[in-house]
Amino acid sequence: MVSGVDIDREANSALNRFFLSDFNPDAGARVGDNVVWIGYRGADASKGFSTLTAIIGVTPSHEPESQDIGDRLEAFTRLDANIRVAGDPDTIREAQRRWTIDQPLSPIALKVRRLSQTYDNWFLLVKPFSVFAAMPADVADTTGPPQKYRHDLIDAVEEISGGVRFGTINEFDLEAVFRDSEDSWAAATLARWLPGILQLEQPNTHSPTILVDAIEDLNIYADGTRVTISLRIPEDKARSLLDARQ
Repeated sequence: MVSGVDIDREANSALNRFFLSDFNPDAGARVGDNVVWIGYRGADASKGFSTLTAIIGVTPSHEPESQDIGDRLEAFTRLDANIRVAGDPDTIREAQRRWTIDQPLSPIALKVRRLSQTYDNWFLLVKPFSVFAAMPADVADTTGPPQKYRHDLIDAVEEISGGVRFGTINEFDLEAVFRDSEDSWAAATLARWLPGILQLEQPNTHSPTILVDAIEDLNIYADGTRVTISLRIPEDKARSLLDARQ
């Protein structure tokens, strides 16, 4: 699981209230241009998820404007002149080791590079998705009944990626790779009806469903095992709808 965000571009969009990219320690002082989160479950599943947070473009050419920002930067380990990372000690050591290896990028790294160069806010999820079905007790409720259909969905999906380009027109892309073409066509059919299903519910102030009316150029298609969804939301329409719900 890898995700990233361009802090400035997201902060300037009306849609920023729907994203959880709240790493920025001070509204008036930036510590980096981008933040990347990497989450995975190690070989010892009893330890739960390991996470690595990287902030890019954080090494200031002068003293930080506030002690608070300086303290936060000191909590990160430097990988090079522009990148620092934070995580548990084992994860940090592994990141440092891999950073020094001179070898071709892995398929996942190549996808991450493409996503980060294309979108302002992006994510990539790849199997095994079983980590989401076996989350630690402090994250998921393990006392409830088994969620059969959730597990069926997890089994059917091989990979999900997507991103947002913020601007006058906010552009959204989502791509899912399924186990077989029958699953992909079923998912594409369901996705076509999803906006209408969302409009059957009463949206609240913090729900993205209030933006359904602002969607333009919704395109959904399946090609083999791959489903692609794209849509656009004008910034002025999004801002008007959100302000009306305040």
